Amino acid sequence: MSERASEPSGLGERASEPSALRERAGEPSGLGERASEPSGGRALLEIRDLVAGYGVAQVLHGVSLEVGRGETVAVLGPNGAGKSTLLRAIFQTCRVQGGSITMDGQDVRAVADYQVATLGIAHVPEGRGLFPELTVTQNLVLGGLKFGSRAVIGERIERVVETFPRLKDRRQQVVGTMSGGEQQMVAIGRALMSEPRVLLLDEPSLGLAPQVVETIFAELRSLAASDAGLSVLIVEQRVQEALDMCSRGYVMQGGEIVFSGTTETLRGDAAMTSAFFGDTVPAEGER
Repeated sequence: MSERASEPSGLGERASEPSALRERAGEPSGLGERASEPSGGRALLEIRDLVAGYGVAQVLHGVSLEVGRGETVAVLGPNGAGKSTLLRAIFQTCRVQGGSITMDGQDVRAVADYQVATLGIAHVPEGRGLFPELTVTQNLVLGGLKFGSRAVIGERIERVVETFPRLKDRRQQVVGTMSGGEQQMVAIGRALMSEPRVLLLDEPSLGLAPQVVETIFAELRSLAASDAGLSVLIVEQRVQEALDMCSRGYVMQGGEIVFSGTTETLRGDAAMTSAFFGDTVPAEGER
């Protein structure tokens, strides 16, 4: 919930943007570049002019983005930019005040919040949202409870522990006694139990040691590569790791999309990287 605390208190306030990026953001919805379109054609998840926030506070100011089928897309930006709010809005866990959210042509806003997962969307929130007093298996079962018989749930648990082998021998361990990295694996695994078509990941590296982050992202890259039907929208502060696993990205500031393009474009744009991340993100192979 750190993002909410860092949002401006004034409803209409937005962080100032570097002029070079504001010029790009002046194109409709921040999506003027052909490079920012889904690589697979028609979008699976489509957001248009989204306005959302908490209570009377408006955090998102007309956000538009798309995620194609089988595509992995990053949402980057400084703290307080509205990134986590974007994912919550898609999953209907914060107040959506305007705009549209469609999943494979279906209106997400027309569905009750507890039914969003049935459309094929799963959300791994910042902080994981696990039940620490329950075991790994019990947390995983809760993720698949509405989506199949006991036998189907058992099969899905097996697929989760194949994706995250470290969980295989920890099925009966109480989640609250596990390391942060292991808990993140459980959180992602629980989301996968619904067999989503779109996976929303909010800061999967948060609070984890660098070595553990490498393991988590390696497993996420493997997951995205092995499941051609899975689309991923990831919010992440670790720019390099996010770009390594994504084909495209969007940059947010002040609740708006201010830049979008392929990962190659994002890596090579000095104005964008210096404005938001301090220095240029190294090109692939330069690390």
